[in-house]
Amino acid sequence: MNLELMKEAMPDWDEARVIGLDVETEGRISHIVGMIRQGHQAKLYVLEDAEPAEGTVLAQKAAMTARQGEPLPERHTNRESFSHIDERNFFDWVTAVIVGEQELLVESAVSACFGIPDNFLNWLLIYELMKAGWSLPEGHPFWRRDWERILLKEVVFRTPVAALPDWNKNEVRIRHGEKWEHHLLELPVRLVVGQKQEIPFALKDGREGICHVSAVYPIDVWAEQEKQFSDPRYLEIMTKEEFEQHKQKFYQGLQEDCPRGMCYMGVEYECTLDGNLTFYDSAWLEEEPPVHRGSVTIRMMTLKPDDPVGPHGLPRRGCAIQTPVAPDVREMEAELFFYTERVPEWEEAISCPASRIVTQVPSPGRLLI
Repeated sequence: MNLELMKEAMPDWDEARVIGLDVETEGRISHIVGMIRQGHQAKLYVLEDAEPAEGTVLAQKAAMTARQGEPLPERHTNRESFSHIDERNFFDWVTAVIVGEQELLVESAVSACFGIPDNFLNWLLIYELMKAGWSLPEGHPFWRRDWERILLKEVVFRTPVAALPDWNKNEVRIRHGEKWEHHLLELPVRLVVGQKQEIPFALKDGREGICHVSAVYPIDVWAEQEKQFSDPRYLEIMTKEEFEQHKQKFYQGLQEDCPRGMCYMGVEYECTLDGNLTFYDSAWLEEEPPVHRGSVTIRMMTLKPDDPVGPHGLPRRGCAIQTPVAPDVREMEAELFFYTERVPEWEEAISCPASRIVTQVPSPGRLLI
């Protein structure tokens, strides 16, 4: 790096608007700093919460290590890795920002830790917006928080613009795209081969459901995979040599996940809510994820029941618990870990405080304050 390269890399824009607006989803705050325009391309900058939600395993461990003056461990248990799967920030699935009659379609949205050195150009951009009038009130959750605990999201729009829209004089709507949403459950359950059971559960939003387990059985995943590889269509998309190499690499990864001779546990169920349920082995949740030497891992293996409808008249679904077990396994201590549902595209309106001054500024070096 030298001064010439730094000058070339300096954030430059033709127009900027300070917004300074908090938006919230399920108790997690995002702060819209402002927008810039570079030629005909507009970008939006948002500060997001990187802290694990209060009450989660990661939050409890962070509080404990902070009291002890120790750094957070780089590796976590499987439970800790999944414990924030239901957390989300406001702009995670944004597909468009609509200001008045102007619709800005999103091209990309990327978040990064605000405190990493690679973000120094964004530090300069935020500094310029601060000089233009943006700031946080001293009581704001992000005001005194370490930068390592804040994300900076850059939302790039593909819709060309001649000027940035005015958030004060127009209604602002955010369009969220279709997504799969996870709800953490963590309900202990004993699964017994050949035994049916009902598992009631409740979501944080107050909805209640029942999981009707209709079948529990071991799956010979090696036999299933060999059956899949016998499909002649593989040789329609790759040569025999490529196919053999592909199988060898796959089986190397499978051997690490589930050694030959071992099985996975299959669970077939119906659910009174229109979504999918995921079970995990309780012991596996308390372990650290293994380091894989093979080319693949099949932790996301799916199970499709033969019968599409279960005894309760509901869609029959399946879950493969991908912890190796002996073929003669009789039961497993597990957890009904989370519920997943498809959320269709939707919009919501947000309002910019009338007292907030939106400032247009030229590029750095010609900044008017």
